[in-house]
Amino acid sequence: MGDELERARWEQARAKVGTFRGLDGYERDVLALLYYVVAMREGREVESIGLPETRRRLTDLDSLQQDLDAVLPGPAPDPDRTFEEGQRAQIRRLTADPAGGDDGFTGPGPVTGRIWHVWDCLRAPHGVVDDSDLMSDMPDHDPPARIRLTDTTYFEHAAGQLTSHLDRLLLAAAGAPLVHKAVLVTAGTHAGLTGQIDDVTWNTEGDLTVGDPPASYRIRLDGLYGPRAYVDVSPRELMKLPDWDNRFVVVYAGEIFPTEWHAAVLLASDGDTSWHDEVVEALRESQRSFGRLVVLIPRLPDGSAPSAEQEQWVSNALAWADEIIAVDPGLPDEPPRLTPKIPADGRDHDGRLIVFPGSASERSWARQHAVIAEDAVTAARMAQQRIGRGMSRKGGERGVPLLVSQTSGFAEWKMHLTQHGKRLTEARVAWAHRDGGNDRAARWAVNARIEDQELRTTHEVITGHTTRLSVVLYRPRASWADSEIVLVHDDTNILNATPGPSQQQPLRLPTMDIGLIRTGDAGGWAQAVLNVEVGLNVETDRLRSVRARNDTSLTASAHYVVSLEITEEELTSLCTDTSTSELPGPTARHDIRTLAELLTTPITDWSTLGIITSSVPVPNS
Repeated sequence: MGDELERARWEQARAKVGTFRGLDGYERDVLALLYYVVAMREGREVESIGLPETRRRLTDLDSLQQDLDAVLPGPAPDPDRTFEEGQRAQIRRLTADPAGGDDGFTGPGPVTGRIWHVWDCLRAPHGVVDDSDLMSDMPDHDPPARIRLTDTTYFEHAAGQLTSHLDRLLLAAAGAPLVHKAVLVTAGTHAGLTGQIDDVTWNTEGDLTVGDPPASYRIRLDGLYGPRAYVDVSPRELMKLPDWDNRFVVVYAGEIFPTEWHAAVLLASDGDTSWHDEVVEALRESQRSFGRLVVLIPRLPDGSAPSAEQEQWVSNALAWADEIIAVDPGLPDEPPRLTPKIPADGRDHDGRLIVFPGSASERSWARQHAVIAEDAVTAARMAQQRIGRGMSRKGGERGVPLLVSQTSGFAEWKMHLTQHGKRLTEARVAWAHRDGGNDRAARWAVNARIEDQELRTTHEVITGHTTRLSVVLYRPRASWADSEIVLVHDDTNILNATPGPSQQQPLRLPTMDIGLIRTGDAGGWAQAVLNVEVGLNVETDRLRSVRARNDTSLTASAHYVVSLEITEEELTSLCTDTSTSELPGPTARHDIRTLAELLTTPITDWSTLGIITSSVPVPNS
């Protein structure tokens, strides 16, 4: 009778497991053993064991394993059992004659013995194939597999996978967001933040039934790293976000912005918008970015204008877009309208605006402040070309278009922000200035809202400029203070005024913006600086590099410095050029001062003075 009951319960357990889809063999073995042990210990039919109870039993694996040891008595597992021994035991179990012997098992009954073998195999060390560093010298043969142990048993690993599977079933039955879905926290300490569901907790103390919501979710918040990125949130304080496509998304006014993107393109929506469909398809077909491209359309899906409640959405979309495509109104002095109420702005939208078909007049507003395209499709392709591969931005980082976010200064600032455990929660570019036809800003300012590890918030204005390289030309003297420094007149300083009786012309180091130069090296750039600024040609092996720093803590930019000890002949030549040259360019505007003069007379800024004093070596006594 005992064997018949055991056989019946085991067959029932296996049959019920067969109704589940998506489980591997190990997960099926764990689920069958769970059904069997509950049915045998509590004298129940297997069919009476529902999903909620199964999930609750998996919460306490130690108790479940103790119950299995009690119901399936047999030899204790060998603590020194190897992965290979476990694999051989599994092969013997799968290939053994069901009616044959039990491989030395001494427990009660042949049926229990076979079930015990299932349990015993699951207690073997779990491992995965690690082929990350394997290479074969024989191209026609696969290299031997290397196993990496996971410090768990097959039972523990399969139970974890089975738990995730049951969570999906229970969450779906409750109409609740699934694990790994994007969510918005709507209340509590973290209200307004987005993240991804990492895990779920059920109320296992009460009578959990199918359709009950979970007790809480474990959320991994966007933009945070380490332990503080994970928070427990009640289901009542969460809103499931749309399942956006990972490559291409169109978002209309009032709809939720995707939590992450590589690029965003806004299509102006004033008057006739029949060209939108054509541009959307052209953007989709010509996409080059590595990640998600978002098309922002400041009108409703039915074509109507945004309401007053959606004005903030429109404001954010215009500020966040990497590229803006608009129609030329056809009037030379009139900018295109991005919405019925908002015209394009030559300052706010500089470097991001593409207009088509474009006025023929060279003095039209569009030609002065935008890139001109022949038609809508060409405009879309030009936008994709300027975007390039784009850059992933989440949360507050979305507020910084590629015009600024791809500059070296902003990237450096963002890296240091993360290293200090802070994150950017909100951002708006205050201004950005480009030099010439460059696609990225040479100088910029960003209004930033920053949150630290204690959830304290500060509002800061971050300014930056492209990476610079300055050259310190000096002639050493016996006394360090008598060392002579070559400087140039600072005609670009906005604080510069016409020199008066008590005012001297400000001076600076020979300098070049190199952040937007894609070729060359520090030596070549330094040669270019010397040639353009002071008319000097030198070999690169004479140049000495100094570690890059920021000009001030208020500016996000890297400033590289190269020093050059010049000869007496070169100094004399530069002195002669200063007094006799009639050239109008910068090569005739250099000046030579001693360190003592620079230290006592305010003719350079503090940053320049610091660069000089750290670059000129002190003579050996």
